[in-house]
Amino acid sequence: MERLHLPARVPSAGAHRLLWWLLGAQKPEERARRSAEADAALGRNKVERLLNGDLEPGWDMGATLRNVTGGYVTPEDFRRRTRRRWWFDKPFDFGRVS
Repeated sequence: MERLHLPARVPSAGAHRLLWWLLGAQKPEERARRSAEADAALGRNKVERLLNGDLEPGWDMGATLRNVTGGYVTPEDFRRRTRRRWWFDKPFDFGRVS
């Protein structure tokens, strides 16, 4: 993945969760694998547009996102705004609620 140019303000919870899914892995090999999967499934341009807030996924793209990320990112996430910052605030993990 090339260098990302992110807006100063996080556009949505979906963009925040997608970035953490892409780059939040500890190992560089895992980050590269996730990035390649997202680029192959959606296209490089669409991944950047989702992160910038220029694009909200429709039904088809949302299903693809859900499949690629294993349910970590959903289309509904892009409709929710967030006050979290890109790197300092980890997304809430819905799957680990006890």
